[in-house]
Amino acid sequence: MKRTKLMVMVAAAACSLLLAGCGGGGSGNAAGVTPEPPPPVANPEPPTAPAAPTVSLETDSATVTSGDSFTLSWSSTDATSCEASGSWTGTLDATGSLTQQAYGLGERSFSITCSGDGGEATSSPVVIQFEISPAQQASAAAVSAAFSIF
Repeated sequence: MKRTKLMVMVAAAACSLLLAGCGGGGSGNAAGVTPEPPPPVANPEPPTAPAAPTVSLETDSATVTSGDSFTLSWSSTDATSCEASGSWTGTLDATGSLTQQAYGLGERSFSITCSGDGGEATSSPVVIQFEISPAQQASAAAVSAAFSIF
């Protein structure tokens, strides 16, 4: 039994030496040809940053008589949502217009902020002066005079 074991060990060693000398049993390069390296990987362009949104807001009148209507119009680019602020509030489409009726007296300021992947932008404020007409002024003066008598 010792003899069989010894022959198996010698045979295994000879086989190992034979394979190593031949390049590892078939995985070597028998023809001596050097493989070509893979083509270089092109450097991809760096990702571009998302564009910053822009927004503009306009009105059809800077002065409005109480009871009359005015329109606010806005547009934006690269925005996914817009929000009204100042004398109006709420969520708005990226582009649109809104007609409102003026009530009261005084100055009102309107603006809009739009957001997108590139940040946010706020419009310049639109300021509208609410006034009363001469007829409304005369009526208010008459009512005031009537109440001052009592």
